[in-house]
Amino acid sequence: MILSNLLLLTILLSLPLLMLAINAYSFQYDKYIRFHWKGALTSNSIIIKTFSWKSVLEDSGYNTFLALYTKSGTSIASVAQILPLTFSSESFSMSDLSVTGLTPSTKYYYSYIFAVASSLTSSDFQTYYGSSEPVEFHFNTFSAALTPYNFTFGAASCAQTGSNHPVFAQLAEANFDFFIHMGDLHYEDITANDVITFYQAYYNVFSQPNQKSFFQSTPIQYLFDDHDFGSNDADGNVPSKPAATAAFKKFVPYYPLRNYLPADDSATIGGAPQGVTTAINYLTYNKGKYGIYRSFIVGRCLFIVMDLRSFQDVLPEDILGEEQKNWLENQIRYAGNTDEIRHVFLVSSVPWVDKDGGILKETSVWDDYKPTQAMIASLIDKYLYQNDKKVVLIAGDAHMIALDDGRNNEYGGFPVVQAASLDRRGSCKGGPYSHGYHTGNDHYGVLEVVDYENDTICVKIALMDGGAKSIVYDTCRPDLYPSDKNHKCGISWRGWLIILGPIVFCFLVIGTVLWFRRNRRKRMLLLKKKKQQELQDKAIQKYKEDGFASGVSGAYDEAKLGQNLKSQEGKLEVRKTNDASASGHEEDSAKIKSERDMMFKEGTFCEREHLTDMNGQLTPKEGEFADATPVRRNIVYSH
Repeated sequence: MILSNLLLLTILLSLPLLMLAINAYSFQYDKYIRFHWKGALTSNSIIIKTFSWKSVLEDSGYNTFLALYTKSGTSIASVAQILPLTFSSESFSMSDLSVTGLTPSTKYYYSYIFAVASSLTSSDFQTYYGSSEPVEFHFNTFSAALTPYNFTFGAASCAQTGSNHPVFAQLAEANFDFFIHMGDLHYEDITANDVITFYQAYYNVFSQPNQKSFFQSTPIQYLFDDHDFGSNDADGNVPSKPAATAAFKKFVPYYPLRNYLPADDSATIGGAPQGVTTAINYLTYNKGKYGIYRSFIVGRCLFIVMDLRSFQDVLPEDILGEEQKNWLENQIRYAGNTDEIRHVFLVSSVPWVDKDGGILKETSVWDDYKPTQAMIASLIDKYLYQNDKKVVLIAGDAHMIALDDGRNNEYGGFPVVQAASLDRRGSCKGGPYSHGYHTGNDHYGVLEVVDYENDTICVKIALMDGGAKSIVYDTCRPDLYPSDKNHKCGISWRGWLIILGPIVFCFLVIGTVLWFRRNRRKRMLLLKKKKQQELQDKAIQKYKEDGFASGVSGAYDEAKLGQNLKSQEGKLEVRKTNDASASGHEEDSAKIKSERDMMFKEGTFCEREHLTDMNGQLTPKEGEFADATPVRRNIVYSH
């Protein structure tokens, strides 16, 4: 008995330890993690930002770890790193993890593991991994900077808030090395300086399954445009600018902002001025606080990402700001002076080509800043073209895919790729475009960069529409995709408004005038009728006062008299056959008037049916009006 009690007590005491052992770890990613995304990928580093379900994770008692490893087939080849995650105390509970020390050109897998232990070893993770099915993610590090490297990236912009469009599922399966999102991540159009509102906008994006799957699967390079920075067409003066910038820095994995490259100015090109590489003069409105422009290198390609919202119109007719102009010159000069850089990608959140604009068509933002375009084109010509470097510009904002091979690019002559929208109604801006355009959604661009390890880098471009290639181009073999015409945007809705507005306005004015005239005529007729009624009522009243109704020896009663008078509106007219006969019968008219007065007095006025036949001719009763003249045929007594 004592033995059995001891055994029972031992079991009870060991039960918590047994349960703890059973629940010592978990791979339930969706239970504890709200979402995560990654970016700022290089040959040896990456940034991963993770957002947890704060209360659920805290109640679990687990610590969170990120395990980074390589695989051989389906098995773990080696565990590279196991990194503990520390989440912020704010309500959105974020972990900002910078992973370094990675090997170039390597495919890394990573999983989130939740464990009671305060630390994990590689052996612990492999044991847990073998007995569970963790949710896995992966990325590929670039080759060492400035060395030949073939890669494929995607580019697009513009999706309505909360979109769960199938295009995001396509992107998640595309297996890009990275993806450039050129703005309008959402369309909240926030105008208030409220960072919490921007936080919620990010949450709305990542709460949708397809978007969440895509952003978790692919390293992202994101920049905001107008709708996710402020309101439509927002510029650098929008009140939401501080909050938009703060939210970007908090939520987004990004490369170092406003980074300056070590330009080699010892051998200037074409008399190029010495560049400023250390001391930068910040404008008073900037002071380093604003601006998300930056650059990064992939293989032998330099990507220059411009910020076209933070400084737009802060100074008159300026889109970049003075500091960003200095920075941009530094980047282009570095590419020109560095032999290893063979290709430059410019990233613009708005369309670049606008040769075919006008008041009837939608123009791009750049249309108002052509001097800045000319300045950029001059830098490209001075530093890049003279050194046989190639340039391609990628743009968003306009809800279309389009490609121009450079023939319509007045500022630089380089190919321009327009890639949008992911999920917004279509729009066409700028142009014309040598290889056509297609408006609408379900659009993105695929750019394959092929480095032939000499001085040649080719970019194979495919613009996707509904998952199928719609426009294709090869920068090294343009002859494979010839185009002998330019494709121009049609008249915009604003243009149709300009055309049809005056016409519609004229119709409205004419219709309004006719309506008032018609109603005025109606009112006049009603007034006339009312006046006639008043005259009729006065006549009846007068006859009643004169004893007319009772002086007819009872032949007609008052009711019949009123009925006859009212049915004919109390009118008495003398119609004449024509003006000529009117002047010739003045004497007869006077006589007729006298006879009419006599009829009133004698009470014979009501016997009209005895005075005229069906043709209106007088047929007097025997003994009445025996001396009447023929002019009486033209007299009608209305009663």
